[in-house]
Amino acid sequence: MDRFRRRSSFEPPSRLGRMSGALRRLSSPSNKPRSITEEDVDSTKEFKGPLGLNLLHAVPEPLIDFIFVHGLGGGSKKTWSLSISPEHYWPKEWLGHDPEFRSARIHSFGYKAEWDELGGSVLNIHDFARSLLSEIRCNPDIRRSTVSGRIHTLYFLATPHRGSDLADILVNILRVSYGARPFVTELRHNSEMIASINDSFRHFANDLQLWSFYETIPSNFVFTKAIVVHKLSATLDYATEKPSPMNADHRGICKFDQQTDPNYQTLRNAFTATIDNILTQASRATSAISNDDHRRLTELTCVSEPPVKELSALEETRAPGSCGWLTSKKVYRNWQTGHHESRPILFLTGNAGSGKSVLSAYVIHELQKREKGCSYFFFKHGGATRSTVATCLQALAYQMARSDHRILRRFLQVQEDMSSASQLDEKTIWRKLFIGCIFKETDSTPVFWVIDGLDECERFSVFLTLIAQVPSHLKILITSRNVRDIEKGLAKLGHLAEQHQIDEKDTLGDLGIFVDSKMDSFPTGDDEGRQKLKNKILQKACGSFLWVALVVKELDQVYSEEGAEEVLNEVPSDMNKVYARMLGSSANNPRTAALASSIFMWTLLALRPLRADELQFAIKLDINQTVHNLHTSIPAICGQLAHVNQRDEVEIIHQTAKAYLLRLEEYPNIAVNRPQFHDRIALMCLNVLSGPIIKELQSSFAKGSPGSITGSGLVDYACEYFSHHLLKCSSENSATWDLLFEFLENNALLWIERLARRKDLRPISRTAKNLQAYLRCRIKYLPPFCSQIANLESWINDLTRLGVKFGANLSISPSSIHTLIPAMCPTESVISQVYGTRIRGLVIRGLNYRTWDDCLARIDYNTQQIVAVAQGDRYSAVAASDGTIFVYYQDSMQPKSTILHGERLKTLTFSAEDRYLASSGRKSVNIWDPAEGNLIRAINTEHVVSKLMFMDNSCALVAATQNNDIINWDFQTGTETERWQWIDSIRTVPDHHMPSQRQPQVVVFSPDYATLAVAYRGFPIFLFDMATKIHWVLQ
Repeated sequence: MDRFRRRSSFEPPSRLGRMSGALRRLSSPSNKPRSITEEDVDSTKEFKGPLGLNLLHAVPEPLIDFIFVHGLGGGSKKTWSLSISPEHYWPKEWLGHDPEFRSARIHSFGYKAEWDELGGSVLNIHDFARSLLSEIRCNPDIRRSTVSGRIHTLYFLATPHRGSDLADILVNILRVSYGARPFVTELRHNSEMIASINDSFRHFANDLQLWSFYETIPSNFVFTKAIVVHKLSATLDYATEKPSPMNADHRGICKFDQQTDPNYQTLRNAFTATIDNILTQASRATSAISNDDHRRLTELTCVSEPPVKELSALEETRAPGSCGWLTSKKVYRNWQTGHHESRPILFLTGNAGSGKSVLSAYVIHELQKREKGCSYFFFKHGGATRSTVATCLQALAYQMARSDHRILRRFLQVQEDMSSASQLDEKTIWRKLFIGCIFKETDSTPVFWVIDGLDECERFSVFLTLIAQVPSHLKILITSRNVRDIEKGLAKLGHLAEQHQIDEKDTLGDLGIFVDSKMDSFPTGDDEGRQKLKNKILQKACGSFLWVALVVKELDQVYSEEGAEEVLNEVPSDMNKVYARMLGSSANNPRTAALASSIFMWTLLALRPLRADELQFAIKLDINQTVHNLHTSIPAICGQLAHVNQRDEVEIIHQTAKAYLLRLEEYPNIAVNRPQFHDRIALMCLNVLSGPIIKELQSSFAKGSPGSITGSGLVDYACEYFSHHLLKCSSENSATWDLLFEFLENNALLWIERLARRKDLRPISRTAKNLQAYLRCRIKYLPPFCSQIANLESWINDLTRLGVKFGANLSISPSSIHTLIPAMCPTESVISQVYGTRIRGLVIRGLNYRTWDDCLARIDYNTQQIVAVAQGDRYSAVAASDGTIFVYYQDSMQPKSTILHGERLKTLTFSAEDRYLASSGRKSVNIWDPAEGNLIRAINTEHVVSKLMFMDNSCALVAATQNNDIINWDFQTGTETERWQWIDSIRTVPDHHMPSQRQPQVVVFSPDYATLAVAYRGFPIFLFDMATKIHWVLQ
């Protein structure tokens, strides 16, 4: 555990703290020091504290070292003591007995920095720093080869980073009384030494956590009162810095009378926040595994780390001391401790903006701090990788394997025979990794999951169905907005789940703490004014942290009490009205309106979040403006409704804000016009693909630096999604149409090569489908005999076949698209005509076809006959007469898996997104995982099934049998939920010719399951309304 120990250090205020005494001596009749007895000297030395590094408090298993370093003129004990009484030495007496510091050793460091002793000194600040570093390195308990790597947090208490104007007075005093002190001279405002230290420190600050506490009460001097170190000098304005005011003067900022002192509580809460953070990191590190095992685990789960960035962002948002109300609730205590009255699933529901995500982060930290096994996930609507059940399960599986080597061993055993989880649906992941591995560990030690934002999950009903099967030792906490469908799902969990509705009473205290933490920026003059402003904020907040956070940002922009009062009177409680007010200044400013419109366009309509550098390049393409430092610019431009998250992605601050912006009407100049915005995005994507940047990117592969080209990220986005925006744009726009042909005739092969290098050819076939749909919309704006129509149809034809014909070759040699493949295409294909003539030195003879035939691929099944075929979104399936099912990638027709049904098949069908494949024979219906070829569920049938169809988001399966039955099965349980014999409705019509009990020749469901069509030999076609069971006849 030694390697996890981290050190936190202090810079105290006493560098100038004894200036008052110096001024008093200067004003006395004589500058001569009085005589001092030996007893005085001994007593002073004892109170001042020893020199060097001193251990104040030890613990059995230290993970953290706190080192208290006094300032100039102070002492290792005196600086931190209000009086000579030992109980006032709070680093030793208070922190040493604080249970939160059970993993922390506490030290003090003393050095000879007296300026009021006779005689000069040659020591400077660097000398003191070297002394501290030497003591640490030589200490047998905490020395390490790389001390700098262990420094986690620095706390500065009224530290004059930019010097102090009062230092000039002190220098003059010393010159006439005690002698020169270089370390005092270096504290002059913006001295050369301070400038050098600050310049060096900024290179390392990003790797550290910084807390800067500054005084707010003037110190008393002989003739005046003054702030010794002003806020401007006491803070550094770094991104990782957390500035905090203290209601104290310079001397009292680190001296406290009792533990209830608010200043002490502020400081102590900062310490515990650091402890929580370090212990969390240590907990993660203790589960370290070998590089090879981690690589294999990442390949299996497609996850390389927990969602720590989201967690860290929420931790920084939470005000110290908040969220504690939850742990005092009986329902939470019972859930955490496994009380016999508790249920394994705790649902926390609340309104939008009520602090649910921050509360989730608090629970995660509380569990990790108590060394409970905790895995977690944050759903985020609109994020392709953060809104699916499968992604959540992958993250949970990864974290559980990292924390439990028994689970890891099971994972590594199945990894050899199992595909990557990215190719599996959520139910297959659940069956293989959770039921097949994780839940087979019989240890009854409680394990915890924290799932935030379930309402933002695309298929939360599936997730709720899955967790109904969890073992009793797994405790799950879920947060969600109040959504009707969530309530229904919760009801189905029955006795497994308990719900707590977060109300205003729960969060009122936390809102107060949050407002208190921001009080220093409010334009108020005294405590009474602050309290009045706070009360008004809390009254209007209605329990919404989001509302308060937005109001605080507005208050940061005003400088008078009247201005603050005006803000609170104008800001409405309704969030949509708040959003409208926030957007006002941006929308009404022509300079920012165009920028805001461009940012909103990409953030709201892009199919994946853009990184900051990608968006910067996109804005330049869109409106020809170069915006630097987007992390700070975007909130200001977008009225605080957009920001850059911890993953460097640009996103809207909240789902409610996104919904508001998508239906924005108040400001037409920035309103989302979807066809026009898709037009703009499609044009930009095509400009990127048609321009020189993609050529530069491909040539840079030879140099080994593809990421060094500006805009490379946007090229990848354009490669994958340009056709989606083309399909969504206005089909009458001729500029988009013309640019599409420019791209196809010049850079289409570079686009294909780029996709092949990324090992993903699916966008090629998807582009062909989108272009086909786009052409159907565009054709009405073109002349009847326009040659471009036939040209685009040829491109669609070529792209449809390209992946199937040459997919295997492209995966081996992406660059072959420029040489071999055009020459191998039919001579009348558009690829051959446009690009084949550009190939020099290559002649292929013997090709006897000029056009593509209707055959995409030929597969020889030897003596077997083909009895059924099914086509899905990603896969195609072929059933042979011996009961074997062959599954192929649709874009390349390369084999994916082989399935053995066991009997001759009648029909095959895929579910939505190819999650499942259903096959039916004479006696059974089987449901398969097409990616892996594994059986998920088998259902015995009395009669041969003629047609199958998945329903209700693939949660139900419907069959039409040769016994004239419609049967519905619940997918999860395999139980029959409904049976209807359609021939009964024909018998209800008098004198109607009916086929008696004949077997139907053909049965077909309409795609929306609204109509059933049945054909019998010798009879007309019967159509049935599936809702009313009424039929009619097609003569």
